[in-house]
Amino acid sequence: MSHPAYELVTDPGRLAEVAARLSTAPALAVDTEFVRRTTFFARPGLLQLSAGDGEFLIDLVALPDVSALRELFLAPRPVKVMHSCSEDLEVLKRLFGAVPGSLFDTQVAAAMLGHPLQLSYQKLVKAILDIDVPKDETQSDWTARPLSDAQLSYAALDVRHLLPVWQRLSAELAARGRLAWVEEDCARLLRDAARETSADDYYRNIGSAWKLRAPQLAVLAALARWRELAAREYDKPRSHVVPDPVLFLVAQRRPQTLQHLRAIPDFHPMSLRKYGETLLRIVRDTPVDIVLPPVPPPLPREAKPAIAALREVAAQAAAGLGVEVEVLVRRRHLEGILESVRNGQPALPAMLEGWRRPLVGDALLTAALARETEIRGWAAETADVE
Repeated sequence: MSHPAYELVTDPGRLAEVAARLSTAPALAVDTEFVRRTTFFARPGLLQLSAGDGEFLIDLVALPDVSALRELFLAPRPVKVMHSCSEDLEVLKRLFGAVPGSLFDTQVAAAMLGHPLQLSYQKLVKAILDIDVPKDETQSDWTARPLSDAQLSYAALDVRHLLPVWQRLSAELAARGRLAWVEEDCARLLRDAARETSADDYYRNIGSAWKLRAPQLAVLAALARWRELAAREYDKPRSHVVPDPVLFLVAQRRPQTLQHLRAIPDFHPMSLRKYGETLLRIVRDTPVDIVLPPVPPPLPREAKPAIAALREVAAQAAAGLGVEVEVLVRRRHLEGILESVRNGQPALPAMLEGWRRPLVGDALLTAALARETEIRGWAAETADVE
């Protein structure tokens, strides 16, 4: 069966025509091609769109301004159909200043029907449509021009089959009463993608931050804030500015001289030359009386049996539904439940509210509360710091 040829769009006038044409479709297949190897922000190359009757490949190098598509993307209709969309949402947010107004993620949907949680687009198309999709151009430089016919054909295939897959999955989900599950989870994906994390909070993502005393934690927060802003300004990965372990050691030791900085392991000489004086200034200027919300320590080793018990509750629920257990709950959520009981404020993580609560959330909380005496008796993790 032949397919309509794709169209490479490089002209602003044609882009506006494409936007008008696609706005009347019930659903829109969406994918992006980008490069992100040595930069903080993804560098977009193509935006692929299809309403089911051919593919439009929007050249984001020739057309860096795609505001003609903004209304189309921000509207709730057509529904935007994507596969494994987290990085694509980041690219789209940069392009349009906001996340799409709707979303159906075919990877999420397939997992709720019993397919593997991390099923690739190629494997999903094969499973649902029995069509082979090549993977030959996955490592392409999508910002180099001109793009080859092979690259363009590959990019077109990434949206060519999305809408037939969406239709099949939607029908089966509706028949099994699970369509609302996907809608809820996709809405959460959009909310998470839209949320802006303050640069003041990035210290909480640095491993071992919980080990630091209050004055050291204040320094780490200041260092992490500076690095976040610098990474964005210079468009470099955070680790290329100063890696997490170095930031942690600077905060822990609070060096006062460049010689002290040089003694920190794995501090690249180039970064030391470029940022050393700045780091020393941050250490010197951070007030010692700042008290930040502490970073909670990990659960102790003695928590392993309780985690295993909760996971077994989730596994039984997942088996009854015919899905992988991670569709219902991840380890971090189990740990969050146990930590809430340990702190005397039993609660479910946000992900376990909604459709998951009656299926597994309430059972998990009940199982955790049955071990409350044990949990409250766990010793706190401690760490010696300099």
